[in-house]
Amino acid sequence: MYKTIKGQSFSEFVEKKSRFISYGSHVTYEEEAINFIKSIKDKHMSVTHTVYAYILKKNQIQKYSDDGEPRGTAGIPVMNVLVRAQLFDIVVVVTRYFGGILLGASGLVRAYSKGCKLVVENAKIISIHDCRKLLLNFNYTFYQRVKAILSNYHHKIINTVYKDNIIVEAIIRQSSCEKLVEDILSSTSGQVSIKILNSLETSLD
Repeated sequence: MYKTIKGQSFSEFVEKKSRFISYGSHVTYEEEAINFIKSIKDKHMSVTHTVYAYILKKNQIQKYSDDGEPRGTAGIPVMNVLVRAQLFDIVVVVTRYFGGILLGASGLVRAYSKGCKLVVENAKIISIHDCRKLLLNFNYTFYQRVKAILSNYHHKIINTVYKDNIIVEAIIRQSSCEKLVEDILSSTSGQVSIKILNSLETSLD
């Protein structure tokens, strides 16, 4: 299990006349992170600095850029916020419009850290679990029973089809899969057809 953010997030504040605008986004691949950073740069063509950091779960990739700020005062502080928050598959971009007043090294560290913290605080944090997809096929008479058993487990219903039988496509944590199948089969005397499909990493929120 690991944590990430859902969708995108935004924050903005002013520090000694410098305007800091921050953007965060969920990403899965490095190309997505790079494209997101580029989109922010294109959006703020006249910005003084475009600082970023991203962490990807796959291959444990961590990269950042000070983008012209004094070394160690921008990209690393943004990265440190993400590391402390234990977030993965996330990119944060903090743009700065210089207001004419120097912030100093410590002031820059505080400002870029704040920009990232605000983006994280404004985002929806979700947990990603190792899961299995299940296909349940059963008679209408077992609907309430299957529904009650599923409610005992952290799960997500992807699709429900009502035909001659009810067909439910659901996702459940891999660690709970075997017990759930056992409970359903035991409660219905084996009259529910259960297919265990592919493994995947996803949120159940």
